[in-house]
Amino acid sequence: MFENVDTQKKNDDFEKRITQIYNKYAGVDIAEEYMELWNGFVDLIQYIQNQNTIDNMSPMEMIKLLKEIGMSDQEIKHLFLQQMKAN
Repeated sequence: MFENVDTQKKNDDFEKRITQIYNKYAGVDIAEEYMELWNGFVDLIQYIQNQNTIDNMSPMEMIKLLKEIGMSDQEIKHLFLQQMKAN
């Protein structure tokens, strides 16, 4: 599911980019089957923005967070492997 997700932060325009995406799709009539996914990502963004220690999270705290948003162990493993290969 996350094979094509770019998890590398390339610049400091993250909040600007998220705002642009939100503004683009906020008024769009989203099909019901995607509404939970949309709301989940909005909740995740809000959660991360409220964390002032996100840069200092331990790997176990990050894994716990990923599990809380519904990722499986296999998806988390795949995500971490992608990150190691990218660095």
